[in-house]
Order: sequence, then structure tokens, then C-alpha cells
Amino acid sequence: MVEEREQKMGWLQLHLRELLQEGKILVFANQRETCEEIGKFIEDFAHLPALVLHGDKNQYERTVIMNSFKADRQILVATDIAARGIDVKNIKTVVNFECPKQIEAYIH
Repeated sequence: MVEEREQKMGWLQLHLRELLQEGKILVFANQRETCEEIGKFIEDFAHLPALVLHGDKNQYERTVIMNSFKADRQILVATDIAARGIDVKNIKTVVNFECPKQIEAYIH
């Protein structure tokens, strides 16, 4: 378990490529700002494309993002909005960047 934000980002950068070899990755965070920060970090520093999903996206954007993740994109960074009733094949790794506020939030 890594507690400091910088350590978490470093861990992601170090392990993402290896984890991607196994399949899709879903990264959970508690706040939309954190999701955006992680998504930008993955793209800028790990040089990998990442989708970001949170409650500030409208329904059309959410649908496009989820369809992209289901089809061909490999990394999704999301709040617990993505934990509710999604069915995506080949998710091999779930990273809880932050512990959920309620344990039921990230049940997969």
C-alpha cells in the first residue's frame, strides 16, 4: 500500500506498461479532480492514452467514454460512477488509487 500521492503516481508510471500486457486497467479515485490529474499524468509522463470518467461528464460523454473503453482503449480512470453496473470484458487490473469512502463503492 502506497500512501503519498507522488509515490502513487510513481507506482503507476512504473507498473502500467507491465499491467497492460495482461489486459485493461481500471483506476479508481474519489474525486473528479483526482481522476483528471491521474489521466493527465498517465498521458504526459507514462505516454499512454487514458480515458477519464466522472460525474461532471454528461450522459453522452459517459457513453462515448465507456464505449471506447469496451472497444479498444486500455486505461480508464474513474470515480465510483464506473463501479455501478458496468460490464467490460478483459479488465485484468483494478487500481484503487484512493480508498473508497464506502467499501461497497468499488465492488466488482
